[in-house]
Amino acid sequence: MVSRYTKLRVRRSLRRKQRTIETASEQANQNFDRLVLGRWRNLQGVRRFVVGWLVLVALLITGVLIQNGQLNAYYQADGPAPGGTFREGLVGDLTNVNPIFSTSGADRAASKLLFSNLLKYNDRGVLTGDLASNWTSNKAGNVYVLSIKPNAVWHDGTPITANDVVFTYETVQHPDARSYLNSSWRGVKVEAKSDKIVTFTLPNAFAPFLHSLTLGGIIPEHILGDVDPARLRSHPFNTSEPIGSGPFVYEDIFESGGQKQLRTNANVLYYDGPPKLDKFVIQTFADHDEMIAAFKGGELSGVAGVRTIDRDEITEDARATWYDLPLESGVYAFFKNTDNLLKDEAIRLALTQGTNNRAIVRELEDRYLSVNGPLLSSQLGYAENAEQYGYNPTKARQALNKAGWESVNGVRTKNGKELVLTMVTQNSDDYPLVAQALQKQWGQLGIKLRVNLVSESDIQQNHILPHNYQILLFGITIGKDPDVFPYWHSSQRSAGGFNLSEFNSPISDIALETGRTRLQPQLRQAKYQSFMRDWRSKVPAVGLYQPGYGYVQHSRVSGFVPVRITTADDRFNGVHDWQINTQRTDKTF
Repeated sequence: MVSRYTKLRVRRSLRRKQRTIETASEQANQNFDRLVLGRWRNLQGVRRFVVGWLVLVALLITGVLIQNGQLNAYYQADGPAPGGTFREGLVGDLTNVNPIFSTSGADRAASKLLFSNLLKYNDRGVLTGDLASNWTSNKAGNVYVLSIKPNAVWHDGTPITANDVVFTYETVQHPDARSYLNSSWRGVKVEAKSDKIVTFTLPNAFAPFLHSLTLGGIIPEHILGDVDPARLRSHPFNTSEPIGSGPFVYEDIFESGGQKQLRTNANVLYYDGPPKLDKFVIQTFADHDEMIAAFKGGELSGVAGVRTIDRDEITEDARATWYDLPLESGVYAFFKNTDNLLKDEAIRLALTQGTNNRAIVRELEDRYLSVNGPLLSSQLGYAENAEQYGYNPTKARQALNKAGWESVNGVRTKNGKELVLTMVTQNSDDYPLVAQALQKQWGQLGIKLRVNLVSESDIQQNHILPHNYQILLFGITIGKDPDVFPYWHSSQRSAGGFNLSEFNSPISDIALETGRTRLQPQLRQAKYQSFMRDWRSKVPAVGLYQPGYGYVQHSRVSGFVPVRITTADDRFNGVHDWQINTQRTDKTF
C-alpha cells in the first residue's frame, strides 16, 4: 500500500513539470513573435528591395544560360558520327547478287556492296586500287601484273589470293557459266604467279584493259571452286549465301508485301578499314510512286534511279538533297539492221533525220547532254564533223519518198502496206517519256510507232539477250575510254552480244580493231574518227542523250561525293566513308 507521503511527492513532481512546460511554451511564443513575426513585419518595409534582388539573380542566371548556349553554338556544331543504318530504295527486284551474273540495277547495287573489284574509280574519276594495291604493264601493252592487298580477306576471314582471281575469270570464260562478261574476256590468259601476284596476258595490246577490271567482281574459289559451271547460276550462293570481300557483309534477304530487303552489316575485316555505317539496307519497290512515298514518309535514307518527272515532288521535302550524277553512257534508239524493214538504209536515215534529240533533252528538263554519235563528246576520237545527221524532217520525208514510201492521209505506205515499226523499252527511268516523244516525232513523218514497255528483268532476258526487237530504246555504258568494240563490231552481232543494232561494216570493224590495240593517243584518235564517219553514213542507230543518274539522299547523310560515274553502282565507290548519325562536336578554327 502506497503511503500518503509518497503520493504527495508524486503530485508535487507533476505540478513542477507542468509549470516548466507552460513556461517553455510561453517563452517559445514570445520568441516566435520577436524573431519571426517581428522580422517579417520589418521585411515588409524592404520587400521591394528583396524582390529586386531576386529578379536580378534570375536575370543573371538566364543570361548565363543564354550565353552558354550561344558559346556552344559558336564553338560546337552537329557533326557526322559513326554508326546507324542507311536504307536505300530503288525500283526493281533482287534475283542474283553474284557479280559475274548481276545485270539489273538492284542486283548490281547489291553486288557492289558485297563484292570487290580489282580496280575502281576514285572521287576524281581516276583509276585506283580496290583489291589490287598496285599494277604494271609491259611496253607492248599485252601483259599486266597486279598485286593483291596483303590484308584483303573474304567475309569469312579466309585470305584472298591470286587463285581467287584466276578462278573468277576462268569461270567468266567458261561457256556453261553463261556470264554476261564472257565476250569481254575471250582469249585472255589469267595466271597466279604467287599467292598475291596475278598476271593477265592478252592476245594483243589492249589500251583500255585496266578499265575492264572495274566491272564485275571477284568471287571465292574456296566456296565455289567445286561447283559445276553449268549449275553455278542457280547456286544458293547467288541469293542466300553470298560470301564476298566488299565493305558490307550479307545478313539476309527479307521479303514482305512484294518488297525485298537486302540487309547487310559492316565488314569489320574490310581491307580499307571498317565502314562508318553499322548497316546498309537495299529495299526494292515495284514502282517509283511507292518508293517516293516511302522516302517522304521517312522510311528511307536515299532513293536511286529517280526519274525527271518525280523531281518536283521529291524535292518538296526539305530533307531531300538531289544529285544528278553524270553517267559515262549514251541512250540510243538501236535499229535492228537485219530486220526486213530496217535493213533499208533509207528508213534508218529518215528515222535519224526525223529525230530531234535536243527537243527530247528539253523535255527532260535539260538535265542531260545530247548524244550525236557512237562516242561521247568528251572522249578521245570524237569529231564534230562526223556527228550523226541532224534533225531535218524535210530531208527525212525526201528519203522516204525516194525509197517508195508514199504519204497517204498522213501515213507512209508502200505496195499497200503501212510503215509500222515496234519499239521495245523498259518501263522505268525516263524511257517511257522518251519513247512517247519519238512516237510523236516519227509520226509527223507518217511512220507509225508502237511502243512496248516492259520491266527491267524482262527487257534483259527476253529482248536484249535474244535480240528480240525491231527498235530498242536503251542506254549503254560507254565508259571513260572510247573503246566501243562490243557495241558496234560485227563479231558481237549474234544473240547474247552487245551489238544491239546488228551493225556489220568492214570499215568500222577495222577501225575498232586497230583503235583498241594502239597505245598512242594520236593513232587511236585517227581510227575512232574513221569509225565515226562510217557509222554516220550507215545510220545503224540514232543517239539521243547522255543520261544522268537521279540520286536523292536525306540531307543529314555525309561522306557522299557526287562525281561523274561509269555505271550506276559506282555511286557506292566511297560508301565505306558514308555517315548518317550526328553528334555535337567542337569546331576547328
